[in-house]
Amino acid sequence: MQVAARIPRMPGAQANRGGQFQKVEKEVVGVMKEYRLSAWPDLSAPYHRTAYRRMICDMSHRYVSLQHLVSASGVGKQQVRQFMAMLDERGLLLEREATQPDSIFDSLKPIGGWIMRTLSAELGRR
Repeated sequence: MQVAARIPRMPGAQANRGGQFQKVEKEVVGVMKEYRLSAWPDLSAPYHRTAYRRMICDMSHRYVSLQHLVSASGVGKQQVRQFMAMLDERGLLLEREATQPDSIFDSLKPIGGWIMRTLSAELGRR
């Protein structure tokens, strides 16, 4: 019985049909952007749904990405882009490049805050 040798996969490499690995170059298309409202807009009839008001509320408090707006509102990506274009035409959007989190643990900050509040409340009862 013959055992085939396993070739470890290299990051950024892809096998072609002959089993040879080739380096795959990744091209950065653009920088991810985040958006915030500069003023509260008067919405026209097509945007009177709760999902659009939710997007406006999010953008009035902080900078958010398009992906966040799509996932938080439940509206499709194309509709979000149309909505953002309408806001941009009215001059109501502030735009910046998305910041990278300082570390992997930045996403755990909300959980850490909850743990601290829970433990403090528990210790305060004793």
